[in-house]
Formats: sequence, C-alpha cells, structure tokens
Amino acid sequence: MNAADWLPTWRYDPARTYAYRQIDGDTFVAVLGLPVGVRSDESLRLARYDAPERGEPGWAEATAALWSLVTGSPLALSLPPLYVGTFKERRTFTRYVAEVWIDPAGDGNLLNVSDLMIAGGHGVGVARGEERW
Repeated sequence: MNAADWLPTWRYDPARTYAYRQIDGDTFVAVLGLPVGVRSDESLRLARYDAPERGEPGWAEATAALWSLVTGSPLALSLPPLYVGTFKERRTFTRYVAEVWIDPAGDGNLLNVSDLMIAGGHGVGVARGEERW
C-alpha cells in the first residue's frame, strides 16, 4: 500500500500514533493520535498473525522483531509514525485487534507489520478473528 492511498478512515493521525511499550511478539501498546488533538493509549493485537507465547520457542525473537519494526530500532530514540486500523476483539471487546503499517524507507510505501512478521518466520498467519488470545 502507498501512503498516498491510505485514507485515515480509523481517524488516527499517523504523525502522532506511535508504539511505546512492548508486550510480546504480536501485541504492543501504542498512543493513537486522534485528529482533534486527543490521544488514546491502547493495547494493539496484530491481526492475522500469531506469535509464540511466553515460554515457547521463538518468543524472545518474535518479541524483539516486532519491537524493532514498530519503533525503527531495538532501542528506540525517535519513534516512526504508525498507520493503524483497528477493530474491537470480538470475544471480549476489551482490546483492539489492528492492521498496522510502517513506512521504513520514508518514501510513502507502506508495509504491513503482520505480513513482515510472517515473512520473517516469527509466527504464523491466521484468518482474521482466529488469533490466539
């Protein structure tokens, strides 16, 4: 997807939406910037992707890989914008499931984080709504 084609239908301002706390290889906490200058801190579970759970082989690697993608580095000093589309988790409605895109080259070519994690071998792809909780 190209950034010029991205329509902010979810109403999060990418320039003010960023990751600030990692949970594991498929979940992190982000500040979601709303257009009116309000912010919302939310736990985001990546859609269509399952990472190993704590204690399972590959957990630490998946957790580090996700944090590196959404912050731009393992030890983030400046946080890149995130393009986020969310929907409420269907079973509990207590957290957001999210499609998250990044622009690592800064050229407007957006890459889907779930797809990158799957391609990197850090977990498995699943149908939306079938993610492990």
